[in-house]
Amino acid sequence: MNVATEGTLEPIPAPIPAASLPGGPALRFDPDTLPAILQSIEARARALRDSPPAGLFSSIDETAARIDLPMERVLYQPPPAAALSKSLLKRRVEAALRGQPQVSLHALCGDHPLEHGLAELLTYLQLTGDTFHCVVDNAAMETVTWHARGMGGEPLTRGAQMPRVLFVRNGSGAGS
Repeated sequence: MNVATEGTLEPIPAPIPAASLPGGPALRFDPDTLPAILQSIEARARALRDSPPAGLFSSIDETAARIDLPMERVLYQPPPAAALSKSLLKRRVEAALRGQPQVSLHALCGDHPLEHGLAELLTYLQLTGDTFHCVVDNAAMETVTWHARGMGGEPLTRGAQMPRVLFVRNGSGAGS
């Protein structure tokens, strides 16, 4: 038997063997009664549409698929470091200058090792105060070192070679 659709003849697919259906061989349909069964199902569906049952009879967890795009993921962010206090560094310089007219950054880092690495070193270079000022001596080079941790947690020693940096007490003769 063939079915005509838009001017072509297509063969009707062979019936599914009853043994492969979920009900097994006991589930058999007479091809002549199949349209009547479909009409009965359709009529019941229309009746339910016109008078749905009271209360909740079905629920859906989500109405749309959740899609996670790779570029929407948050990139790695290292844990926040302890805050670097500019006022603490300023107090250290002022304390060192109480007993002497000047102190080098190298000596200051020897007394108070850098805890925040290069960020702390750069903060020292930005310091100014009412009681001191900063002088750079390009004629002499010094290496300031600090301890850090590598990606695997192994201890590392880092350093920066730079011109000598002096903190000079205001009112003293050096660098004024």
